[in-house]
Amino acid sequence: MVFKTEKRLAMSLIFLLSFAAYLITLCPTVYVGDSGEFTTAAYTLGITHPPGYPLYVLLGKIFTLLIPFGNIAYRINLMSAFFGALTCGVVYLILQKTGDGRRETGDGKPFTFYLLPFTVVLCLAFSKTFWSQSVVAEVYTINAFFIALLIYISVSKYKNLYLFSFVAGIGIAGHYITALVVPAFIVFYWEILFEKRYFWKRFLASFIFLLLGLSVLLFMPVRSGAQPFMDWGNTEILGNFIAQIRRVQYKTFEFGQTVTLLTKFQFIKYFLKLTGEQFTYYMIPFVLLGLINLWKLLKKFCIFTVFLFLINSLGLIFILKFQFNPQQASVVEVYFLPAYIVMAIWLYFGILYLSKFVKPIIFLPFVVLPMLANFNYNNKRNNFIAFDYSSNILKSLPKETHFFSSGDNQMFLLSYQQWCLKNRMDLSFYTDTGLLFKNIFGDDFFQLTKEEKRVRREYVQRELLKQARPVYFSLGSSFSNLRNIKSEITGIVFRAKPLGLNYDMWQIYTIRDIDNKNYLTEYLLRDVAAQYHYFLAEKYFIKKNTNEMLKEFDTAGKVGGDVEWVFNNIGISLREKGFTDEAIKNFQKGIEINPYDDNSKNNLAFMYLGFGYEKFQQKKYNDAVDFYKKAIEVSPRLAEPHGYLGVIYEQMNQNELAISEYQKAISLKYDYVDAHYNLGVAYWKIKNWAGVINEFETVLQLNPEHKLAKKYLLMLKK
Repeated sequence: MVFKTEKRLAMSLIFLLSFAAYLITLCPTVYVGDSGEFTTAAYTLGITHPPGYPLYVLLGKIFTLLIPFGNIAYRINLMSAFFGALTCGVVYLILQKTGDGRRETGDGKPFTFYLLPFTVVLCLAFSKTFWSQSVVAEVYTINAFFIALLIYISVSKYKNLYLFSFVAGIGIAGHYITALVVPAFIVFYWEILFEKRYFWKRFLASFIFLLLGLSVLLFMPVRSGAQPFMDWGNTEILGNFIAQIRRVQYKTFEFGQTVTLLTKFQFIKYFLKLTGEQFTYYMIPFVLLGLINLWKLLKKFCIFTVFLFLINSLGLIFILKFQFNPQQASVVEVYFLPAYIVMAIWLYFGILYLSKFVKPIIFLPFVVLPMLANFNYNNKRNNFIAFDYSSNILKSLPKETHFFSSGDNQMFLLSYQQWCLKNRMDLSFYTDTGLLFKNIFGDDFFQLTKEEKRVRREYVQRELLKQARPVYFSLGSSFSNLRNIKSEITGIVFRAKPLGLNYDMWQIYTIRDIDNKNYLTEYLLRDVAAQYHYFLAEKYFIKKNTNEMLKEFDTAGKVGGDVEWVFNNIGISLREKGFTDEAIKNFQKGIEINPYDDNSKNNLAFMYLGFGYEKFQQKKYNDAVDFYKKAIEVSPRLAEPHGYLGVIYEQMNQNELAISEYQKAISLKYDYVDAHYNLGVAYWKIKNWAGVINEFETVLQLNPEHKLAKKYLLMLKK
């Protein structure tokens, strides 16, 4: 009884210490990323992006009701802290359970039995990624809790297969990553499950308990029928419900891309870097020693931990087909959390072995290493950047505005402002995808092809401009791609149909800590900070202060140097303002950061096309060819450089080369009308009449009003 009391007290102390640390560093309001979405979904009982996260929503709603203080976002942040601390408590029990009866492997004293797991669990509590997910509204501490609970059930003296199945079902409903780790537990239940006499009975019973756990998912179709504000996927329809669970929306994104082996190695390198940062690199030798010691003491448990570690590291890297860039790396980072729990187990067995030779108290300072190393990274106590950003967007918009937002980060923050805080209910928000906010693009929008969506979107946007209500849009919105539509910058947003008022919105903005390096530790925070500096640069340009403009653009590049859009947009802006050399440098930096960034590649290529065209007009054909080839080198999938090269070769009487370039252009962009027409002309010169007719007919299919194609085709047919 005394032993059990001491055990409970130790676990309670672990919970309280870790929870206190999380409470001190807790974000006071909404945060970047999915925080705004999860907070809004929990408060309004909505359905989030696939797979819907119903468990999180239900638990979050309970926290918003039970906690009587703080704003809605703060209460949901507290839930992450609670489950983070609870996970630490369960991991403590796991370490004691796996060390139970093995006091002789240490110094034989009860103090060792409590101190060593106590030390290790606090190291986990202060590890970089675990701590970061315990202070904001995210799903990963709940996921970690259920995985830890499954481990605890499995290492208990009396393994309960049915309890395991039920908890596994709930865990899978909480996060799909849990489904990947469940097979690793077969090492514990093989003998129980596959006993011949009871196999079918136990299998069916386990399956039923699994389904009972998964029944949490039924919240989605039931709630969707009530038409909540956040109704992602319209899951009241059976097909949509299944698609939501299967994450069909993200299949193309995650599994449809072709990635190289080099990309996989980049992610492996990134994972190894993160691994060293969790408990600090100094502890890696102790972790490896623990793996060896665990193999000697508990082979079955050791095999299980290795499987669990590999599934949640290399397994994920090879399953998810992300391109490696800073943004995707920040998304994948949190998926490795179960692997870090395994590392904590190994660390425990490492210092357990060493406790034979040194006093266990020596290991207590280990806690200080990750705490000091990771404190600044995870201290979000006064981080209002995301809240201020969304508030400043609202301040920028007149009454009754149509606003087109861009990207998940922005639309999730705005959903929190409007549906949790009830701010600016007069505004109408839309997204390019038709998701989250009101879909104004039609019920069939999601079934359209990419090109059909673009056409539909453009039509609807132009129709909105005919209304009396003002239309604004954000940086990155498709609205900026509308041709012949003028816009003006209004603070940190754009207004379509400019009024020319040039009111300085910056006077009413609240901006805190956008240059605080301790806060700019995450990709999306750097994104927000870079936007401020980008728009400040535009403000100084309007005021004809070129030096300050260049300074702010430079700061935007330094703050958001790894953010994909930053250098591309700075390059575009500088190009439009006549700063050619600076524009080229920024496009090149954008490509360097993300070699898959077609925007920077294409914009730089078009600059080279412009230089080449100038040389072409000056009849310096060789120089023009050099620039066009530079454009091809920069952006090999761009059709226009080949089309321009074809024109040059025609002028140089190199008809075969011209034909080859036109054909390459058409292979890259079939609806490239000029390339088809010029190829027809080139065929005319070599009297390939069948080719001429084919190309001119294609021109008229693509553009029925093309006068020259009509004229020459008529001549040929006569």
